Amino acid sequence: MSVMRYLEHIPTPVGIIDEAGKVIFLNPAFVRLFGFAREELPTLTAWATLAYPDPAYREECSAICRNDLANMLQSADKVSPIRHFIITTKKGFHRNIDLQFCLEGNEILAMFQDRTEEVRKHRELEESLAKYRILFDNMSTAFAIHEMVYDEQGQAVDYRYLEINPAYTVMTGLYSQQLIGKTIRELFPETEFHRIQEFAKVVKTGEILHFESDSGDLGKQFHVVAFPAGTNRFAVLFHDISAIIQAQRKSVAKSEELQQFVHAVSHDLKGPLVTISGFAGSLAEDLQNNDQEAMQADVHFIQNAAKKMSSMLDELLLLSRAGRLGKPPVNQTLGSLVNGIAELLAGRMPKGEDFIEVLQPNAIIHGDPERMQQLFLNLLDNALKYQSTEQQPHIAVGCQKINDELTFFVRDNGLGIDPKNIKRIFGVFEKVNAKSEGSGLGLTLAKRIIEAHQGSIWAESLGLGKGTTFFFTLPGSHAANESKAP
Repeated sequence: MSVMRYLEHIPTPVGIIDEAGKVIFLNPAFVRLFGFAREELPTLTAWATLAYPDPAYREECSAICRNDLANMLQSADKVSPIRHFIITTKKGFHRNIDLQFCLEGNEILAMFQDRTEEVRKHRELEESLAKYRILFDNMSTAFAIHEMVYDEQGQAVDYRYLEINPAYTVMTGLYSQQLIGKTIRELFPETEFHRIQEFAKVVKTGEILHFESDSGDLGKQFHVVAFPAGTNRFAVLFHDISAIIQAQRKSVAKSEELQQFVHAVSHDLKGPLVTISGFAGSLAEDLQNNDQEAMQADVHFIQNAAKKMSSMLDELLLLSRAGRLGKPPVNQTLGSLVNGIAELLAGRMPKGEDFIEVLQPNAIIHGDPERMQQLFLNLLDNALKYQSTEQQPHIAVGCQKINDELTFFVRDNGLGIDPKNIKRIFGVFEKVNAKSEGSGLGLTLAKRIIEAHQGSIWAESLGLGKGTTFFFTLPGSHAANESKAP
């Protein structure tokens, strides 16, 4: 088979040019790729004009080809470097072509390799990787890629960090410089072996793994998803579900609190109803007997029971309103707020004595002004109600930092509370001393007000006769020497 017949049958587009630049041969593969017949391309110049319509690009490509041909003619090297050009076909399509010249005697063999599909796939891959990188870097979910580590027997014994995204650092506080290239057991020797085996199963079977992880060190809970990410590799996605778990716990607590509330209300309202029912029966009998004195006594007991029930219902209505804010939160100084409440309670205090002390009067309280007045009225009234008769009463109101959070307190030196009763004092109609005045809703109101402001409240006492301190937090409040966070 002659060389020409061979070139006519190969799938590679080929053209032959003489030293004068005249095109003397184009194989069928060339014609199929570019659409030009040999009659349309009598010379190399004609080819350049059609293949590179843009004059500037044509001159750039022609200069490269002239230089390669000149070097071939002047040196012993008869093959040019492979050059990449974008060539326009007869139909106007752009093809990504690799071109190489080979000198055979007085003729130049031009060989073309179509890389268009390869370039397209490479470009799509680059675009896909760019999109992936944007997603990887900006997603709010933590993302890490790992590589399994096996021992000589092929048993998965560890895994290595290959890459993490910024969200991983935000959630864990761990940076790529600390992790990349290191194994999990290098970093965290206490890692449970069964977790490594679970990830190895993901790599081996392609199964997707879901689980929840409680990170004691970080004080967070995560939902984790692991899936295969290539040979011996797996990826882990996880997001912080601490807020969801906390909300679920709060929901359960609220449900339990509601059940307790219904039980307490039904129990306490039953007392006056029983009284009314009982004396209504007595009143009917006394009416028949025309016993005026007994009837007056019956009516007196019925009226007192009705008043008590009305008072309880009024306080329950107040309690229902305490759980929501009536007015926008404002800033008040602790001193002005407490002093205003002290004036309202002046009738409860021993005459001539001022035993409410404000330790940080310029501290800022942030909250609904009416609810703040109700809060301090209930806490100070509670402290006055349980004064000790054995020592000079003293109530201190102030604030301090507890676990880096500003915490207010109302501390008295009164009767104190048995520690076993501390948890129930915020319950509906709960009274540590059943004989004390009031309905037992004061501290429940205080708790509802604090929770409506996204704060928390608790009480501490060393025991009976040792006073009580009520602590509470109010987000947005700050000490006198601090500014409110933006």
